[in-house]
Amino acid sequence: MAGAPGMDAFKIAVRSGLFKICPITEKGDSGQDLRTSASVLKGKTKRPTPGKAQHDWIDIPPELTEHNQEIDLHLDIVFINNTFGLTTIDDTVRYRMFIPLKSRKATALYDAIDKALRKYNYADYTIQTIYCDGEFRSVFDDVKDNMNVHMNYASRGEHDPTAERNNQHIKALFRVQFHRMPFKAIPKILMEALAERVAEVSNYYPAKGGISSCYSPEMILVRRQIDYSKEFVAEIGSFVHGYGHDTQSDNRSCTIEGIYLGPTDSAQEGHKILDINTKRKVTRQHIKELPMSSQVIKRVEEMAAKEGVYDLRTYSKCNGELMEAQEVESGTVPSNC
Repeated sequence: MAGAPGMDAFKIAVRSGLFKICPITEKGDSGQDLRTSASVLKGKTKRPTPGKAQHDWIDIPPELTEHNQEIDLHLDIVFINNTFGLTTIDDTVRYRMFIPLKSRKATALYDAIDKALRKYNYADYTIQTIYCDGEFRSVFDDVKDNMNVHMNYASRGEHDPTAERNNQHIKALFRVQFHRMPFKAIPKILMEALAERVAEVSNYYPAKGGISSCYSPEMILVRRQIDYSKEFVAEIGSFVHGYGHDTQSDNRSCTIEGIYLGPTDSAQEGHKILDINTKRKVTRQHIKELPMSSQVIKRVEEMAAKEGVYDLRTYSKCNGELMEAQEVESGTVPSNC
């Protein structure tokens, strides 16, 4: 409305009385809207200079880890609407993970297990025993020798208690974050990002029953300190404008509009965004959070509705058996579950 000047120029105009009967005073906060409006971001945002990659590595006292190099891992599968993933937690460091699964095929489970084991191997930890439900026997019996681990399966009718508690913990945190969002339902890509994020953030605080009351599982296993300015820029599910990509010398928007999916795992600042126009996950160097509009909420809920999701439902088993992939992917659950 005022021509989208810079903040310094606008403050000078207000202080100097250049506008007659101007309702904005120097003490007011109306200038903040001028700086963060969508039109200003789309029209005036320039590509910033890429930030330097800075690794926040830390040293852990050797007394804390030298006698805890061999640990046990507990795993299970958790279902959230039409999303399902592998959940893991160990007995020593108490590091939690949620790894989305593309399917219920054995190859997808092998890839997820490999991803979890790689994180421990990179930190010089060795997985001795994997505890899981008996449903995994047919999957892992053929490859347990190649993984060089001992498999401990729960008996029929019982479940691994540590894995079950880990599932409950992740689902509880998921519900907390979900109810902070203005959406009644969210699409699969946002559900996967949210489940991964709540499991990851729980590792940022010292774990109850872990090997340290001062160091977090993230610090012990990944050996890095959390940068608040990069990790907590916005809540997952917030409406943001992402920028930092190449801009064109035409009238196209200099930013992309989307739903925030969380920070990237790179050393420099980076963020994952669900582009509401292309419905794809993209990454940008910087973001700016803006107020959520009813149109954005409607569009996200329409994306979820096309996947058969209309509310939030979490479950782990159906009559003691793992759900079939086609049942989960279609969003339907048998009535006797």
